[in-house]
Amino acid sequence: MKRLLLAAIALIITVSASAQYATSTPVQIEARGSRIFSNGEKLTVDQAEVLFSDFGGQDRGEEYLSNRAGYKTGVGLSVGGAAVFAVGVPASYLTLFLYGLSTISGNEAPTGIKVATGGILGITAASALVMLAGIPTASVYQHRIKKMSNEYNALSSKDSEKPVLTFAPAKSGIGITMSF
Repeated sequence: MKRLLLAAIALIITVSASAQYATSTPVQIEARGSRIFSNGEKLTVDQAEVLFSDFGGQDRGEEYLSNRAGYKTGVGLSVGGAAVFAVGVPASYLTLFLYGLSTISGNEAPTGIKVATGGILGITAASALVMLAGIPTASVYQHRIKKMSNEYNALSSKDSEKPVLTFAPAKSGIGITMSF
């Protein structure tokens, strides 16, 4: 009877010890832009860096920070180029209009209007190129961040590393076994 009672107590301990591993769910993260979300909550930059610092046995926190900086650079180029372009187009039309007004009478346009027209048109064209260069830059770095988060999710969802505690027959009777 004592052995049966002892076996029942061991079984209860085994089930309760296994329960701590069975209920733990891996942390799933999601990348949106350069931000990392864990279960719907936004992580700070430091938290995301710590999250990626132990990434499959290697430190990829610096890689995350580098990809984040690249993404922000691409967005900055796109927004800055678009802002200058948005101001440059109306300014170009205005200077072209003034250039046309000054040449209607048959006289040569003043040097200031010529320089202003050429400069504004050049800056507007350059801002369009900067804006267009920022789009693929942001896209490439955003793809890298999403790839890192997908790799993290794939590594954290493996069940092979969870130990399983069971109550099973052993060489000398019934005992507790732990499988990895």
